[in-house]
Amino acid sequence: NPEMTTSAEIISHKFFYAFGYHVAEYYLVQFNPNILQVDPKATYYDENGFKQPLTQEALEELLERVPKFKGGIVRASASKFLTDSKGYMNFEGRRDSDPDDLIPHEDRRSIRALRVFGSWLNHYDLREGNTLDRIETENGRAYLKHYLIDFGSTLGSAADHPKVPAAGYEHIVDWFEVGRAAPTLKITEKAWEERWDDLNRRVAYPALGYFDNSQFDAGEWKTQFPYEVFDRLNAGDAFWAAKIIMSFSADEIRAIVNTGEFSDSESEKILSEILITRRDIVGRSWFSRVTPLDEIRLFQIDDGTYEVRFADLAVKYGFASSTDSRYRLVLEGEGRSQESDAPSFSIPVSGAGDITLFIQSKHSASGGWSELPLKIVLAKKSQEAPFEIAQI
Repeated sequence: NPEMTTSAEIISHKFFYAFGYHVAEYYLVQFNPNILQVDPKATYYDENGFKQPLTQEALEELLERVPKFKGGIVRASASKFLTDSKGYMNFEGRRDSDPDDLIPHEDRRSIRALRVFGSWLNHYDLREGNTLDRIETENGRAYLKHYLIDFGSTLGSAADHPKVPAAGYEHIVDWFEVGRAAPTLKITEKAWEERWDDLNRRVAYPALGYFDNSQFDAGEWKTQFPYEVFDRLNAGDAFWAAKIIMSFSADEIRAIVNTGEFSDSESEKILSEILITRRDIVGRSWFSRVTPLDEIRLFQIDDGTYEVRFADLAVKYGFASSTDSRYRLVLEGEGRSQESDAPSFSIPVSGAGDITLFIQSKHSASGGWSELPLKIVLAKKSQEAPFEIAQI
């Protein structure tokens, strides 16, 4: 699989950078291994796990296993070296030595939602060991920045081999799955096992590894190692992450996949289509668990009337039809509601106190109202000022 790990690293680190995370800079490089020179202090771990001096002979032996292209050229990914490292980032608690680290990590949406971003790119190796805290200086002030590193086990890659069929469906040691299988004495085949059998237990595209959407469930996807912080993911976290994922157009996804520089155009095309389809699976799954409204705007019509307008993301991205969608508004404390076929409501107001709205949606005549209403609080900055959106 000479292109699998390098393409996965190049492609996935770009996506995570676009999500808004700090990542190291990765580049595809091709070189003749004859240019490599060993540092006299360099060491490595041999096949038995023992630390040994890295000699020129040992290096050549290691490189014998690496696939070569024409002229003995090796393809690799190279990352910009992150200096001043302070170790990895914990997914829980705070770093006592960092005065700016005020929010416990398990309460950070950006960490809990890694589970959603990871599910899209099949980054099942999301763990503390693949993070790095680094001291940086800006405007003369030093601060700690959290980085994500090592994306070679994303998509269909597991670094030095294709992912196993269970990847993303079960933890390495998954006691929940063990408990489910025990009553049947493991006679019943699991869905991911059936898919593996459907493919005759072979990886069709060596440059991609094992990666498809056949049994993918965005809400059930799992990392290799269980972390409680990912179990803390709530509907708001997932909606936030799914909105970011859905913001990538098909052309943008294809452009990022193209940077993987596959020698086979068919691999590039297939991976792009997998990610486009998987994007929609993620969006549809998490949007269905909330009231998926966004772009909330408030307009004053006259002294006693305001209008709230919004976009329904389920309609925007084609998961629901605008003609079958309906919305319900409830004013807190008044016990009355109004319904609308359009993504807007007219709100009569009186007084200067805060106004709390709850909006629900449904996307078919036979469907029910969304279980988690969208809460909007309107408030005035002063007695004479107009109402504004104070909280969503």
